[in-house]
Amino acid sequence: MSKLVKVLVLCAWVTVAAAAEPLDLQPYRDAHARFIALLKAGDGGTPAQLRTPEFARIVKVLSDDARFLRARPFVQDDMPIVSDLCELANGAVVRLMFFGTQSRADPKLNQAENTARLMPLINQNTFDFQAELTTLQPFAVRCLGLSIPLLEEFVRKLPPEQFTAVRRDGLMKLRNGYLRMLAGMFMTISEPRYDAKYRGAVVKAIADATPALAATLTLEQRAHLRETFMRALKNAPLDIATDILRIGEALESKQCTGLCALN
Repeated sequence: MSKLVKVLVLCAWVTVAAAAEPLDLQPYRDAHARFIALLKAGDGGTPAQLRTPEFARIVKVLSDDARFLRARPFVQDDMPIVSDLCELANGAVVRLMFFGTQSRADPKLNQAENTARLMPLINQNTFDFQAELTTLQPFAVRCLGLSIPLLEEFVRKLPPEQFTAVRRDGLMKLRNGYLRMLAGMFMTISEPRYDAKYRGAVVKAIADATPALAATLTLEQRAHLRETFMRALKNAPLDIATDILRIGEALESKQCTGLCALN
């Protein structure tokens, strides 16, 4: 075997070996647990009081794309741990937006009623925590985008007898959840009171993830979402025009396989 061939074989082996290494999610889980603990301890306080050096370090861990999303390409065997990662990332965003609601909740009301009553506070949190959401929210969006091909492959390889009605309903609810998430984010990035850095970071992450997210939606859902998107972003700043174009193109796709074809 020539020296060049030996080098190529060694490189290939190293690549495969690296891809086979399990993802270490424990640092992310630990950071997330501490993040939630700080939010609970600070409930009733102000965003300024919550912003300690420790809190900033934890937000940095929970937003670390290079460490958790781009350390290596995800493979099918990663699906359970990637799903956990995305759930934790999304949970961090939601809990930050709901900061302070626990101490202000009315015990006589149910969760939905309390959420409706406290929506002004939730909206204000989204505004007040823009600095943190500028990194946390794009991480969560990109995580979902990277997880979808793994989910599509799982569904594609699932034996027909295991594709139960319960599983089908769960996948359709998931698809509808993606639709609501995108619609909500389109409204957020169209809101002029948010600063340009936050809006730009979120719209770029959505542009990166929309091809995967849109592929799960039905053609009717895509058309409706694109109409909402174009209406919301008609006066968007020029500096995010390229990313807006990418989102629009993804929503125009007429290809419908996998979760899109599910009914």
